[in-house]
Amino acid sequence: MKQDIMDTIVKDLNSYEQTIPHKYPAKVKKLKKALEKFFTEHKISVGEWFFYAPNVWRERGEVYCRDADMILCIDGNLLDILNFSWSPDFENSFLEICLKNGYYYEFGCSWYLGFYPE
Repeated sequence: MKQDIMDTIVKDLNSYEQTIPHKYPAKVKKLKKALEKFFTEHKISVGEWFFYAPNVWRERGEVYCRDADMILCIDGNLLDILNFSWSPDFENSFLEICLKNGYYYEFGCSWYLGFYPE
């Protein structure tokens, strides 16, 4: 039983890149790439964030952010920073990247947020 759960978790982590299809609009890919760079520069580990495409998100049965162009799931330090305002400079830079790429974000709940075109 435990091995089945671990296999699923590893499979999900290894395939998170596949949740954003190659045919996705260039605008969304550009935002995703900018956020990945930002997280890497700020030493936010990959295990603390990953992306979902809207179709995959809806298939999961999620209730919020179903119409977002992209969903970002967060955990660890990133969850704390964005939810509890531990670093206003980080938050402002995060928002600036979103706006610069033509998006704003809304939280679905504490562990994920959706990106919507401005």
